[in-house]
Amino acid sequence: MRTIHKIILVGFSAVLLGGCSSSTTNQVENSEQSVSEKIAVIPNKMLSVEIEGMTCEMGCGSEIRKELTATGAVERVKFDFKMGRDVNTAFISFDDSKISKQKIEEIIATMNKKQFTVGSASVEDYKADNSTKSANASSTTSKVQVDFPDIEPTEAFTINIPNFIDLLLGVLIRK
Repeated sequence: MRTIHKIILVGFSAVLLGGCSSSTTNQVENSEQSVSEKIAVIPNKMLSVEIEGMTCEMGCGSEIRKELTATGAVERVKFDFKMGRDVNTAFISFDDSKISKQKIEEIIATMNKKQFTVGSASVEDYKADNSTKSANASSTTSKVQVDFPDIEPTEAFTINIPNFIDLLLGVLIRK
């Protein structure tokens, strides 16, 4: 009887792992594509925009960041987020030859069934640290450091999930 349980468990695990493998491949390909798109963006403007309706930086901020960087015109999105505050600020570095301030505001305002309300916004020229540029002038890839406003770090929330393979092996090896 115990052998039948192990066979069923192994069969179920194989189906589960087999079903996940194709989506993992797509996720890796998509992440490689988004990384190459990020590298191609050379920002020349910094947009500071007030956003109402964010409930957390990890979820809402991540979704906003993902939507904006998917345009291929936004290099970085950083938030001045505090829990319980009605209006938070996003700092978005972008290439204004590829996307406009109005388009960025429209993307944010139409996300998640219009969950977010865009407030006042201002655009400034993007300021890169010149010492970083000159130090990397000889290499083919240069790193650009941006002067983002100082923002206090928020508390990190982590969840530890057990390794599925270890659990499976524990059940199979157990006598």
